[in-house]
Amino acid sequence: MLWHNFLTGSIPSEVGLLSNLGQINLQENYLSGGLPSELGALTKLTRLTLHTNSLSGSLPAEIGLMTSLTNVVMTGNWLSGPIPDLSKLTGLDTLIMYTNDLTGSLPSSITKLPNLYTLNLSTNKFSGSIPDEWAELTSLYWMIMNKNQLTGTLPEFLGTAGPNLSRLVLDSNQLVGSIPDSFANLSNMARLRLQNNLLTGELKPEVMAGWTSMGQLYLSTNQFVGTLPSEIGLLSSMDYFEANDNNLSGKIPEELWTVTNIWALYLQNNQFSGSIPSEIGLLSNIWDLDLSGNNLTGSIPSEIALMPNLIWFQILQGNSFTGTIPQEVCAVLTANQATSDVMDLCASGASIGPAPIEAVEPVEPEPIEPAPVEPAAP
Repeated sequence: MLWHNFLTGSIPSEVGLLSNLGQINLQENYLSGGLPSELGALTKLTRLTLHTNSLSGSLPAEIGLMTSLTNVVMTGNWLSGPIPDLSKLTGLDTLIMYTNDLTGSLPSSITKLPNLYTLNLSTNKFSGSIPDEWAELTSLYWMIMNKNQLTGTLPEFLGTAGPNLSRLVLDSNQLVGSIPDSFANLSNMARLRLQNNLLTGELKPEVMAGWTSMGQLYLSTNQFVGTLPSEIGLLSSMDYFEANDNNLSGKIPEELWTVTNIWALYLQNNQFSGSIPSEIGLLSNIWDLDLSGNNLTGSIPSEIALMPNLIWFQILQGNSFTGTIPQEVCAVLTANQATSDVMDLCASGASIGPAPIEAVEPVEPEPIEPAPVEPAAP
């Protein structure tokens, strides 16, 4: 292993002569150039780790001949072009290629990899839809393909592909349509990231009710409509939730305030209405809270002071609260040096909302003397 040794230059073609080599670890060096096709001769190699270099060019087709490979990690390079046929690498359990310049469609050949456990192709330039053939990947635990140019809908099979799927990261693509009903089966899902797409439709209660293992849920910057289901309260392990920048409406369900593990909650820029109940104070572990850009009314509850770690608190913009900011809330925010849109009001003690218009005494107009008229000449 020669990782993190400031190595420069290219990988020599003579590497193919090391026929008994079991592992290559050249990560975190300054290697450049392409991958030699001679790598295909290393049929006993189990691990190929080349991440964080400056390697470029396309992936040689000969990688598909390295039949003993179980682990391939090439993240953080400048590799380009499509992924070659990997169908013969039946023992491969880890394929991590994020942050390159890979292009083309998502490879259907990986459906022949029954042991594939971790797949990370994020931050590339893959296009097209997620292949239906990937339904055969029943061993997947992590599927990470965010920051590409993927289109089409979320496939139904993702909800039934297998019981192990725990990380599904598809944000920052161009996916459309609604969340499939089959996603109700994702009972082991711990992190679901769908933000920054073009997804539509309502958040279905029966789907959300199945996410009992959810830890982090990202739904922001889509086009979801309707209400936030009360079943959000069943996600008792969730510690991060963002659904900002959608078209969600109605009252924020009171069940949300019972998810006490949350440390970050972003619901800004929707159309939520109603008041904020005192039960919001149950979120005692929260650090970030943003409810701005909605249609909320009423007063700001003093129970927000029960959030001792609050360092980001945005609530005024776009809402219609009344009254003043409770002093105990101001005290917590000041002690935490929090970033908040209420701090000016805390300092002044002024009421929320526009300044009242002062009555103006009517002013009697000054009498206007008529100008003298010269008599007409005879």
